[in-house]
Parts: sequence; C-alpha cells; structure tokens
Amino acid sequence: QAAGDRAGSLRDLDAVVKRDPGDIHALLRRGLLQMEMQAYAEAGKDFDRAVAIAPDSPAALNGRGKLRHRAGNLKGAVEDFEAASKLDPTDATYHANCGALLVKLNELDRATRHLDRALELQPALSTPRYNLACIAAKRGEAPRAIELLEAAIEGGFTRADVIRGD
Repeated sequence: QAAGDRAGSLRDLDAVVKRDPGDIHALLRRGLLQMEMQAYAEAGKDFDRAVAIAPDSPAALNGRGKLRHRAGNLKGAVEDFEAASKLDPTDATYHANCGALLVKLNELDRATRHLDRALELQPALSTPRYNLACIAAKRGEAPRAIELLEAAIEGGFTRADVIRGD
C-alpha cells in the first residue's frame, strides 16, 4: 500500500483477519489503524478480541488501554496499562502510560511508582519526568516541580499546550 493509504491498509488487514480470525498481530494493527481513523467502536472490537484471544499479551492490553484512554475511560485504561506492566515489567511505555493516567486520577503515590520505574528503564524519557513535575506541583513542592519540568524540557518535552493546560 502507498504510504498514508489507510483505507487500503484496512482492506488488507480485513482480509488477513478474515483468513485467520485469531491473528492477534493483524487485530492489533487493525485496531490501531481504526483508532487513527476515529472508528472507535470497531477498534474496540478488535482490541477486546485480541485480549480475549491472548489475555497475557501486553501489546493487546496496551492497545486497548490507549483506546480506553481516548474514550475517557481512565480507570479502564489504567487497569490495562497496569496489567501490561505486570506482564512485561521491563517495558517503560506501559509504566509511563499508567503513571500519566494515575496523575490525572490524582493517585499520586501509584503514579510516582510507575513513572519512576519508567525512568529506571529508560532514563532519557521526558514525559514521565514531566508527569513527576506535575505530581510535585500538586504536592506543593514548587522547587522540585521546576527542577523536573526543566529536566523534562531539556530531555525533549515540547508540548507547550500540555504545560499550559496543566
């Protein structure tokens, strides 16, 4: 398929899933593609099916967690990200995703554990550092919040819209 041909990619993935309804990789790719296309109900079906087929797949749980987050189901997303991080405790992304949502849910101690773990695994990540800055700010630790925010920006965090919103 030509780059950017989402409809063609979707047709190809539909054909793969039709041939092999248990192809978890095709289900996940199709779910992510549908999520990009804002076909959330269809994406949800693919992620739910992938999790049903492979409940011990961190990738399936992470995909469903992303969709749940986008749909506003933060608690459901946290459940998926936390389950993924338990199945693969060495993946910084799962910890970072979980920690970010726990900050939004104001579960700061749990968030800190996940964010710290993400940085242990991948010290160069900037977003977990930013989320730790948010936690410090919420706790009234202004000097620590500024230090972490500066470190996040130095590390590549460039989402001024997010900073303004938080």
